[in-house]
Amino acid sequence: MFLGFVFDLVVGVVIAGALGAAVILGQYVGELPDHRQLEQYRPKIPTEILDSNSQVIASLYTEYREFTPIEDIPSLVQDAFLSAEDKNFYTHTGLDPAGILRALIHNIRAMGTGERMQGASTITQQVIKNFLLDSDRTIERKLKEAVLAMRFEEKFTKDQILELYLNQIYLGAGSYGVAAAAKVYFKKDLDQLEVHEAAYLAAMPKAPNDYHPHRQTKRALARRNWVLAQMLDNGRIARPAYEVALRKDLGVADSLDRPPQARIYYTEEVRRQLVELFGFDGIYDQGFQVKTHFDPRIQQVTERALLNGLFRFDKVGGWKGALAHFEDIEKAKDFDLGIDLPENFGYFFVTKSGKNIAALNLKDGSEAKFGKRDFEFLANPKDENVPELKTGDVVLMSRDEKGKHSLRQIPNLQGAVVVMDSNTGAVQALQGGFSFATSEFNRAVQALRQPGSSVKPFVYEAALANGFSPVSIVVDGPIVVDQGPDLGFWSPTNYSNKFYGPTPLRRGLELSRNLMTVRLAQAVGISKVTTLYEDLGLAKDIPFYYSAALGSIETTPLRLASAFATLSQYGRTVTPRTIEMVAERDGKVLVNNPDILCIDCMGRTFGVQLLDPLPAFQTVWIMRGVVQRGTGAKLAALGLPIAGKTGTSNEAKDLWFTGMTTKHVVTAYVGYDVPAQVSSRATGGGVAAPIVQEIFASLYPEGQEPEEFKAPEGIRFEQITSTDGLAAKSGRGSLSEAFKEGEGPNTSVAPTATGEQVEDGANRFSGTGGLY
Repeated sequence: MFLGFVFDLVVGVVIAGALGAAVILGQYVGELPDHRQLEQYRPKIPTEILDSNSQVIASLYTEYREFTPIEDIPSLVQDAFLSAEDKNFYTHTGLDPAGILRALIHNIRAMGTGERMQGASTITQQVIKNFLLDSDRTIERKLKEAVLAMRFEEKFTKDQILELYLNQIYLGAGSYGVAAAAKVYFKKDLDQLEVHEAAYLAAMPKAPNDYHPHRQTKRALARRNWVLAQMLDNGRIARPAYEVALRKDLGVADSLDRPPQARIYYTEEVRRQLVELFGFDGIYDQGFQVKTHFDPRIQQVTERALLNGLFRFDKVGGWKGALAHFEDIEKAKDFDLGIDLPENFGYFFVTKSGKNIAALNLKDGSEAKFGKRDFEFLANPKDENVPELKTGDVVLMSRDEKGKHSLRQIPNLQGAVVVMDSNTGAVQALQGGFSFATSEFNRAVQALRQPGSSVKPFVYEAALANGFSPVSIVVDGPIVVDQGPDLGFWSPTNYSNKFYGPTPLRRGLELSRNLMTVRLAQAVGISKVTTLYEDLGLAKDIPFYYSAALGSIETTPLRLASAFATLSQYGRTVTPRTIEMVAERDGKVLVNNPDILCIDCMGRTFGVQLLDPLPAFQTVWIMRGVVQRGTGAKLAALGLPIAGKTGTSNEAKDLWFTGMTTKHVVTAYVGYDVPAQVSSRATGGGVAAPIVQEIFASLYPEGQEPEEFKAPEGIRFEQITSTDGLAAKSGRGSLSEAFKEGEGPNTSVAPTATGEQVEDGANRFSGTGGLY
């Protein structure tokens, strides 16, 4: 005992002397960092992306931290950390000689015993090391740390130092600071933490990986209990509270999740745009508030509609086989492709095969039985080598509102949908593919595809702005186009490979007639058409090829939606935006200019009157007919005032539909990532239009229908017969047509042979010479 006391005394004297020497040597230490820089401390905190209701939907960060002022950090949490890390914090001046001596003596005695070593750095020293110095284990670094700690204590209050420490410290699982750690480990705010939870957080600073709650549970529990004992010894908690806390498990959440980063197509596009505007370092961890136009309800509807459309059409290609096979259901329970699926979808384990196939949901154990359509699907394998469904197979199934299950499979087909406010350009929903988890390629913004007939309305608008009326007679017949030097001749055909003769212009757009469209492009000049495409932001530097009139250009779903939004506003430019406003952490607005925040605008400016409102309205009015009695008639069942246009590119490689109301524009695209024929019989009206139909049905429930498109001044309506444009009385086969001044119903539909303009009340062009 006596020898031990002497040994302790000698060690104490040596250490005290060394400590004094450190203080003296501090005067000779070389250049020291300026500790006053911490007066402008701006902690790294996530930039938050908010939806249209100001709710956080994603965060951008390299360090997940939620800065919390010291006055908002509960005393329980402060006491836990002070007990574990620096019980003399409020009495020492940056260094704790007694603590150093105590730790050294303990560690000398513990050498070779396996007992845990004790540290001696004060919280002030830890702040200095974390903010101003590196982590080198050198005498020089320790001396600098000691000198800076004492200087730091002269400049900052204890509460300021503790605030820095509790917000900066890394506590494992990607969390920095106590507030973030409380969210990650316990899914709680700081003021909700219990004693045992606060103690566990305070156990982490020394070595977070060594005390991982799931991988190192025993060590984590022992360390937490040690912190509880320190809290008891230091009078921070009473014995009853200590004993209750000691009996509790760690109580840590099963999943140590941090707030989601940009992991859906919409937020990823926002992130990409922010980095483009501010740079990576300029946006990550800056604590910006980014208000977007994202509408979670509309996004959910959009995702479901696209997936339903892809699943629905994928069945045409036949059954491709089970997702996986397991010997028993227990081994299959953790099966997951990592794909974002709708809530009514799930993975099922086949328990019976043959004529009475049944399966169990791997998540909730509910049973699903296969129906007639499922057996028909299975009987049509895409590949003859696909094995029959058998017990132990895992398949994908959906459940409808009535509880009926249907067999599904992951489609190879891809797609994209954009939902935009047609008045403001606010992108309320954006789905760039089947699943962001399997492909981050955002087809809504990045996929350059041929829009096919989707662009025909712009050709017709150009014609209506250059002497044609909605009832001008255009010959639907064979045509040969000289494309210019070295380009040869081009003979387009209609989709049906038929010719329909002299037809009112309106019907050409309603029924998407190729030959009529090419004749109109010839009449106004292909350069005017391609220039209009460029002015609308569809593409740049488009060659003067007449095939452009039928959509041989390349554009994206977002660009197409924006062009149609401009048309819906009768020529006033509408530019797309996901971001409404970006503000700094203090609320100061950095940017809210729609032209700066525009996505892929190609030089366009919001709110410019690009087109003459009268022919623009006439085009929209004809597009109402596309839905009422044309290629987009699937949407007529909704009974809503929707204008629309189908699009099917050459060989049915790209399928489109755009629908627009006075409130929204919705564009849907379907196709393969490597362009290939979707199906020999596939059309935009058959594949893409049902997707838009499902979205509009949810956008406008009963009692919330949009208004009809209102005619601008200078438009008058007259009844005509839809098939020939002649004047008609109201009734079956007639419609209300929009005319500009000087236009009116046809008085005759007999085309002339001269190709000259015929004055008959319609200001129409006619002729059979292969021109119009």
